[in-house]
Amino acid sequence: MNASSSKGNQPELWEKFLAALDDKLQLGLLDHMKRVSTYHFEDDVLYIEPADERDYEYLVEDTHFQQLEILAKASLHVDRVKLTNPENKE
Repeated sequence: MNASSSKGNQPELWEKFLAALDDKLQLGLLDHMKRVSTYHFEDDVLYIEPADERDYEYLVEDTHFQQLEILAKASLHVDRVKLTNPENKE
């Protein structure tokens, strides 16, 4: 199993998402998604905790977040994506 797969609750769905990013040549997003600390699918929401503050700042930027959410909705059929700031972790 891929190391990125073991970081969340539905590794097959996460691998599908990574493959979709790769297929669409979204290499910037793919790079950030491969480094996430954790991900979690709950109901219709994909929760992502980026690896560090730098990844979080990249992903939370409007254009990157919109792109991430559109691609997640299309390939995973989730309604929302939520990012967790790794700096706020206690």
